[in-house]
Amino acid sequence: MSNYFKKINAVGAVFIMIVGAVFSNSLAMAAEKPINHEAKFTVYFSGIPVGVAVFDLLLKGKQYQLAISGKTIGLTKLLSNGKGSVRSAGIVHGSNVQSDVQRLNYKDSKKKISSLLVFKNKNLVSEKITPKPKVHSDTVPVYEADKIGVIDPASGIILPVTSQNIGNGREICNRTLAIYDGGARYDIRLRYKRKEKRSIKGFKGEVFVCQLRWIPVAGHRPKKNVKYMANNKGIEVSYAQLKNEAIYMPIKFTVPTKYGTVVAKATKFTTQ
Repeated sequence: MSNYFKKINAVGAVFIMIVGAVFSNSLAMAAEKPINHEAKFTVYFSGIPVGVAVFDLLLKGKQYQLAISGKTIGLTKLLSNGKGSVRSAGIVHGSNVQSDVQRLNYKDSKKKISSLLVFKNKNLVSEKITPKPKVHSDTVPVYEADKIGVIDPASGIILPVTSQNIGNGREICNRTLAIYDGGARYDIRLRYKRKEKRSIKGFKGEVFVCQLRWIPVAGHRPKKNVKYMANNKGIEVSYAQLKNEAIYMPIKFTVPTKYGTVVAKATKFTTQ
């Protein structure tokens, strides 16, 4: 599994899918009223709080800017005092998103990682990762063709739909996202499972639970943990609608592992 995926897990942000890009003044934004969304999460491992995360999404016209930050808390902080941030920007195109840029920064007591990915028309045009991902003899190679038709991992959590498909669980969930994170290429396949009711600060209503499958393509090593996650059918992400918008964002993540279950629950979910 790529360094990106491991490190975001380390700060408790299992987004897979997980876990940006610097907000750029050069991004022209349409002259429409901006929409601001904020979600605050507490992350649990086997019922024990291990981290917190904040998602901030700004929408203006078709353009979006997304910032995600996370850090360890409690006893976990004594073992791995980690924190990270992801910033991403791009455009919403129909029921899809198209990345422009993502910047990631992560550090703990042992390591520091940063990456910058730049995209154009869903193709990677440049990347800078420090330190460079380790390539082992059994690493599945990443070719230039693997960097075509992709988006960054942070942008992948935004699920737009057409206005006529608001509230349609299958149209919300059923999609496959081609992801490139700077070290690995993988697919995130979402499938509709069920509807549930949720009530937290800023939100009360239906949420749509999607099964998430992580499908490695390149950049990974064929080890037991990779095979386990690729075969893991228990990962779920619950999505809630942003008020009056044809956009859905995560409100809960559930990731069973061999050692226990990671759950990230939103304690606040507001849209203005």
